[in-house]
Amino acid sequence: MTDSTHLADLGRDRTPECLSYMGEVMERYIDSSNASLLGDPDNLRYAVGMSFVGDLKKYAFLNIPGADEADFCIQPAGVFADLHLDLKNSLAWLRRSRDEPQKGKKAWVAFPKTERNETVWYDMHGSSHDYLNLTRTASEKMEGGRYCVQGAGDLVLIPVGWFHAVVTLVPSILVGSWLDGNGYEMLSTLYVYMRTSRIRHGGKSEQGFTGWTDKEKTHFESGLSILLAETKPLIETKAVSQDRAAQMFEKIWAFAEFNKEDSGGEMGKWFLEVVWSKDWRDITTELKMMYGEERDGLWANSCFISQCRDRRSDGRSRSNNIKDIMTHMKKKHLE
Repeated sequence: MTDSTHLADLGRDRTPECLSYMGEVMERYIDSSNASLLGDPDNLRYAVGMSFVGDLKKYAFLNIPGADEADFCIQPAGVFADLHLDLKNSLAWLRRSRDEPQKGKKAWVAFPKTERNETVWYDMHGSSHDYLNLTRTASEKMEGGRYCVQGAGDLVLIPVGWFHAVVTLVPSILVGSWLDGNGYEMLSTLYVYMRTSRIRHGGKSEQGFTGWTDKEKTHFESGLSILLAETKPLIETKAVSQDRAAQMFEKIWAFAEFNKEDSGGEMGKWFLEVVWSKDWRDITTELKMMYGEERDGLWANSCFISQCRDRRSDGRSRSNNIKDIMTHMKKKHLE
């Protein structure tokens, strides 16, 4: 989070006023009888309605290179977005009014994307009790929390993958946008997003699908594209360690778990086309040469550049058939 009016640690032995206020808002406005809708990544529930005015040309951009077109909205005091994560870096600027320069104030709470916090996040989405107020449970169980109070004219940046909640303290005019992050972190965050959805919805997406949603496919392709662009110059300077390459491919192939119902069908074909495009074939070939890898084709990519030593019992080369590869990945790497 950027340094705003205040920035401080959120320790277990202290409860800042803004967090207490968030709790009060939840108690007063959230209908716990409809708990299944609370906190869904694509269906955030607010204490009081949020009124989007639209993509007004005057505020279409925040003059930040690479930022998406901005949303402009008016928010009354009490608007509350429970803990969630965004698939890109999120930008939030409070407009400063000429007539009322002090108008506009929000309180933010955020937790970094650590292994411990991800585990807590998954556990919360499997618990109906914790799911009623994700922020409250996170303040008790997550590590590394931060909070700040944002005033009019301040810009807050939430890094991709950070868990965060926000409450509007006084009527505010928000201009929000998103910015691509590090490709690996974008993919890591997407994985958390998708796994969380499947935990909450019995193995399916929020829309009830067993495979991928269009939004998930778009973000996967985008993250891979950015990761590819970041990796190419590192290969040219031989700055990619074998462990780092293995970590990169392991993260990419972890998404194979979301193809459980369609390993060799249309979804499996789409997945193969993305992870085994010409650009990724070229990257894999260059990494093989760099590390002296002997494997051919997709196996050098899917088995993380020599990290997998599983061989066929009859000594024959493995098939590049996507269904065979998916079966191997799930059996040897994803269980």
